[in-house]
Amino acid sequence: MTEIAPHSLAAIQHFPHFQFDTPTRLDVWTMHTAGLSPQSLKAFWELLDESQRNRIASLLSQDQRRDALAAHGLARIIVGNFAHLAPDSVRLVALRPGGKPALAPHVADLIDVNLTHCRDFVGCVVGADCRVGIDAEDLARELSVDEAAWPLAAEELDWLALQATCDVAPAFLHLWTLKEAILKAEGSGLVRDLTSFAVLPFPPRILRLPPDMGRVSEWRLWQTVQPRNHVVAVAVWQRA
Repeated sequence: MTEIAPHSLAAIQHFPHFQFDTPTRLDVWTMHTAGLSPQSLKAFWELLDESQRNRIASLLSQDQRRDALAAHGLARIIVGNFAHLAPDSVRLVALRPGGKPALAPHVADLIDVNLTHCRDFVGCVVGADCRVGIDAEDLARELSVDEAAWPLAAEELDWLALQATCDVAPAFLHLWTLKEAILKAEGSGLVRDLTSFAVLPFPPRILRLPPDMGRVSEWRLWQTVQPRNHVVAVAVWQRA
């Protein structure tokens, strides 16, 4: 694991090398949050600006506050390490309500960052000269067949129908994390028609895209299942 001073946390896991056919520089980090010490959470808290602290403090549950704090603190550490900046100088702002967090303009021109958090788990991806997205879900999450069907394209629904019907959630979540990672890299988020593009896992791949999302050949996808059963998807968009 790459050392991240002065906020080195043993719970952070680094994935430094991807099987991406791309020259872009890319780092992905994940962390389980259930065992984070008060000292680690305090270190994360001290990295955040007042507006971000207020947003995290407004979350309803203690676990949600912990996971959001860990994700935003981790992002500042990773970006600082990547861009040779002090972590507490890194500023992430949402360009629109609910939008993808972005770096300050003088950094965002060169570096893109994205973060994710779900129950007991957070992740961050940072890349140079590309657009990046990351999403994670707990594979133990329970979903009904109806809940798993509504946001999917026809090709994805056909694939899902071929999977084991006794437990639809893992298959759906492999699809969903790929879709969400792409949306987060592209920047439009859930305002986009989710049936306008199609992906499949095993291996992760894009079947089709609308013209405004670029060419399929410009995208790279990666997906893995982490210890404690979290599926993580990363999307990278590098315009040709």
